[in-house]
Amino acid sequence: MNEVTIKNSGATFTPSGLADFLAEKLISEISQAPTTSFTILDPACGEGELLASIARKFDSTNDKINLKGFDTNVDYLLAAKAKLSEFKFDIDIQNKDFLNTEGASFEPLNLFTQKISDEYADLIIANPPYVRTQLLGAEKAQEIAKRFNLKGRIDLYYPFLIAMTNVLKKGGLLGVITSNRYLFTKSGESIRTFLLDNYDPIEVIDLGDTKIFDAAVLPAIFIGRKKIKKNQLSTQCKFAKIYEFVNGSEKDAIKAESLFLVLNSDKPGVYSVLDKKYKYTVGLLKHT
Repeated sequence: MNEVTIKNSGATFTPSGLADFLAEKLISEISQAPTTSFTILDPACGEGELLASIARKFDSTNDKINLKGFDTNVDYLLAAKAKLSEFKFDIDIQNKDFLNTEGASFEPLNLFTQKISDEYADLIIANPPYVRTQLLGAEKAQEIAKRFNLKGRIDLYYPFLIAMTNVLKKGGLLGVITSNRYLFTKSGESIRTFLLDNYDPIEVIDLGDTKIFDAAVLPAIFIGRKKIKKNQLSTQCKFAKIYEFVNGSEKDAIKAESLFLVLNSDKPGVYSVLDKKYKYTVGLLKHT
């Protein structure tokens, strides 16, 4: 499905171009082809676009690759299974709510006491739902808040971040598309703290108002490697943001064939893509 379809659950299907972009970013962080069992997880897989994109980056004869996905919609899962059937990898697609699966729930001590058996994913690629948990009903919202030790107004992608971190192996990679609100708002401080406590951030991309896909919120990408030790110091993290730009002359803009080519560049500036201009800013995030 190339067009973005809004799910009733508050999530969106990931367009193939964005899925390929994120998959390429993650693959660039893997130094060599897996020689032991390697599990790739999408906890809200929909029709399987993200899993398919990253599966294509691996040698199709590598029998060590395992693709694992969860979704609560049977129709989406049928489409995902059909899409992933082209691959010879071990494929496990389940009709379950990932937040209710074994190992996903929050442990009150801390994530570094998590049982190794719960940490089964080597790489997670995801576009979890964007929706306030209150919209799921008071009982469900309270149950999620209690189980994941959350307070206040909660977006569903936050418990997903916690649950994904619970099942990701230490040293494993996470690439996730979420709302960008947590990057700048006071209410997002707990998410920023959680990510810095548990990940060595590699790259953060604010996709702004580019409408790369028609989510109800402005999206962002977070790519990080789960810390092996709690007090592990983070390395420098690339930060990029891109927003539509209405000022200035078209002739002064740098021409680019696609937004993804811009996002792969380290050169900031105003870019012209098709009939629109975008201001692209790139630098390094400071850990404070």
